[in-house]
Amino acid sequence: MENASKALIIAGAILLSIAIIGIGMFVFNRAASTTQGSVEQLDVLEREAFNGQFTGFEGRVKGTEVRSLVNKVIASNAAYPDRKVEITGDNKWVTMGSGDANAEYGTDFANSRSYTVTLTYGNASDTAYNGIVKSIKVEGI
Repeated sequence: MENASKALIIAGAILLSIAIIGIGMFVFNRAASTTQGSVEQLDVLEREAFNGQFTGFEGRVKGTEVRSLVNKVIASNAAYPDRKVEITGDNKWVTMGSGDANAEYGTDFANSRSYTVTLTYGNASDTAYNGIVKSIKVEGI
């Protein structure tokens, strides 16, 4: 009888330890998913901050705004060498290429002339540019 009661105590202890381990795994998984959600939210905020410096120029703008945009692209490419923004245009005044440091940037934008600025965003298959501005096209109107 004494052996049977000891066996029941051992079995109860084993069941209790399995329950404690299960609860610990549940709490750990819950904390890990919360942390992952925070990291993803930070990525979204970082993309919005990066894109925000260019989105104000999208659409129809004047020459002075295009000059400001080109200056922002130069500054951004210096600050984020792994995320260089390419700027192109149908006119010879934009010859930046792929963010080449030696490229010539046009400054001959007529203040009274209008330009169309179009932003192109990277997709999920391009991890360096996922959801951020990859290239900017400036066309004279």
